[in-house]
Amino acid sequence: MTVSDVEITHPSADEAVARFVGEHDLQTKAATSELLADLVARFARVTVDLRDATFIDSSFLHCLLVADRQAKTDGKRFDLLVAATGNIRNVLSIADLEDVLEIVVADGPPAAGPLPDGFTQMISD
Repeated sequence: MTVSDVEITHPSADEAVARFVGEHDLQTKAATSELLADLVARFARVTVDLRDATFIDSSFLHCLLVADRQAKTDGKRFDLLVAATGNIRNVLSIADLEDVLEIVVADGPPAAGPLPDGFTQMISD
């Protein structure tokens, strides 16, 4: 079984950061879609941190596109944070989404270590 985690933090009252860890694919699509829709509805700015994600597929990309579209419709901001190199950045490039989604490239390494207690939301079937 694959473990997929999401850590939600709130750097400010109108901002949420969703840090995705592990694999995110068709198995996590429903939970991811629901989570992103909720965050976009509640916050003026949502950042999806993919630096610790190891795999994403087209179903996850679909969730990102739907959330981005809703944020733009509502006049909100939706950003992706990715590592400068790696599989996730390659997937976004191959899918030709670099000009569609607001992508911020991080110079440093992804966050290391386990997710803090109380901030982990398991997304699995």
